[in-house]
Amino acid sequence: GTERRKSDTGITLPTLRVSLIQDMRHVQNMSEIKTDVGRARAWIRLSLEKKLLSQHLKQLLSNQALAKKLYKRYAFLRCEEEREQFLYHLLSLNAVDYFCFTSVFTTIMIPYRSVIIPIKKLSNAITTSNPWICVSGELGDTGVMQIPKNHLEMTFEC
Repeated sequence: GTERRKSDTGITLPTLRVSLIQDMRHVQNMSEIKTDVGRARAWIRLSLEKKLLSQHLKQLLSNQALAKKLYKRYAFLRCEEEREQFLYHLLSLNAVDYFCFTSVFTTIMIPYRSVIIPIKKLSNAITTSNPWICVSGELGDTGVMQIPKNHLEMTFEC
């Protein structure tokens, strides 16, 4: 949802935007996936890894016209109570850290966003320092990337 986290300095960090369509487009643009079933599997893997499967499915299934078109009248996903129970159970999957997307698609470029939160004393909303970032993981690292001066946000893929 729209949770916000407080840092040690008491600053409330803005939540990152969650987009079902953005995740679907990301999977659709993956040239290594050739079939609709493969794209569906990749989307489920990505949603599991991002802990968004329940939220994404809830958004999809809230479209009554789409549900009517895709599911028979007696399908449990067309019954509101049974659908809610199903989505509730999917939430329990968020307790596990999955790597089923990044471990399968090791060459895929993943978008990231870095945000700089200036301290309250310097609340002029810019930074005059020369910040840098390095994203590192099991599959490699980005190396040092300079964040442009006077910018509080940077997006990149690696």
